[in-house]
Amino acid sequence: MMNFADTRPAELEAMPLPELDTFRVTGMAQIRSLLKSVMDRNIPVIISGSDGSAHTAQLWAVDSNREKISFSADLLSPPFTG
Repeated sequence: MMNFADTRPAELEAMPLPELDTFRVTGMAQIRSLLKSVMDRNIPVIISGSDGSAHTAQLWAVDSNREKISFSADLLSPPFTG
């Protein structure tokens, strides 16, 4: 397992707005490709609630026709604690 203790998020408030465009995925083809990659590689996704709760899930299905995505999560797994 990789250790990311030495990294920290970018200071987004300090970045000029055009610089943030580097991180944006806006085109439908780009979005579909990114979602397919996340799904195919079984990359864990953190789903957060407005109450601060968070759970790890996997992207299970991408329905481009209906613009819906589905997740798979273990109901018995403990909440994500970061």
